[in-house]
Amino acid sequence: FQNRTTDRANRLISQIFLYSNFVCLIFIVAHYYDFFNMSYRFTLITWALIVFFSITMYLFCKLNMNRTLTMYTGLFGVVTIISFMGTNSAIGVNISYAIAPLFSCMYLVKRYTIIASSAGYIGMIFSLFIKSQEMYLLDMTTDTPMDYFIPHLAGFSIEYIILLLACTSITGILRQTVLELQDRTERIRIMQ
Repeated sequence: FQNRTTDRANRLISQIFLYSNFVCLIFIVAHYYDFFNMSYRFTLITWALIVFFSITMYLFCKLNMNRTLTMYTGLFGVVTIISFMGTNSAIGVNISYAIAPLFSCMYLVKRYTIIASSAGYIGMIFSLFIKSQEMYLLDMTTDTPMDYFIPHLAGFSIEYIILLLACTSITGILRQTVLELQDRTERIRIMQ
């Protein structure tokens, strides 16, 4: 059961990575039409990260690599890409920090959800810190970079704790439901 669930989730995350390649095309078009001022260099680095994890996940799934390694590669890729994008002051990826914990729910194991949430939280702290330095240098309306970092970190931390609690609860409920269905199916099969 767990192996099938992990394989399905790995394939789904691999497909999401492949579709994510279009995001960078949207960034290039948006920059061209002056929707926001994100440099082409930043967009190309983001795209390179997405392409790297797209290819890696595709190959890991196609070659039936170690399930756990594939899972952690996908979750690490999501955290890395979102955290990198979060360092840019031209875009806001606030809700995107929730993607890794939400993806981890697909594996139906609370431990994976906690690990993905912890990694996402560390990535969020890193990107907020980098962004606070950039914001300070760009507008100089704050006395220090910490004037941006601390309030944002406090707000995001509260939201992230709530997200962690929700995701671990969802994972537990889904796992219990699936196991109960599997047990009922097995009893019906035996009765037949």
